[in-house]
Amino acid sequence: MDYRKNMSIIGLASKRGHKEIVAIGSYAAFEEDKAEIALVVRDDFQRQGIGTHLLKILERIAAENNYKGFIASVLKENRVMIHTFQKHFPKSEIMSRGSEVFVQMDFEDHMQTEPVDRQ
Repeated sequence: MDYRKNMSIIGLASKRGHKEIVAIGSYAAFEEDKAEIALVVRDDFQRQGIGTHLLKILERIAAENNYKGFIASVLKENRVMIHTFQKHFPKSEIMSRGSEVFVQMDFEDHMQTEPVDRQ
């Protein structure tokens, strides 16, 4: 597998001494400098910041692999995921077609809005 073109990470939770997968985040090459991202968080673990955390990790990895941004296809009724992308990438472009919303996120625009950590 080419980890520059494809990357997946999982979120684990411990339950009664064993670990369960509660989230999956992945990206795959879409264009030369863009990757398509997908995030899935188990229903009982949603709205806890897990999707945002996975998004941040995947963004860092993708940027290290010379990608300039993400694109995503989201069902229109999945307002939580659309909000997650818009919150993390305030300058994202949103296009609606039928039952889907396409989100285009540019790392450079995002990095200009992020506060600089001076530690």
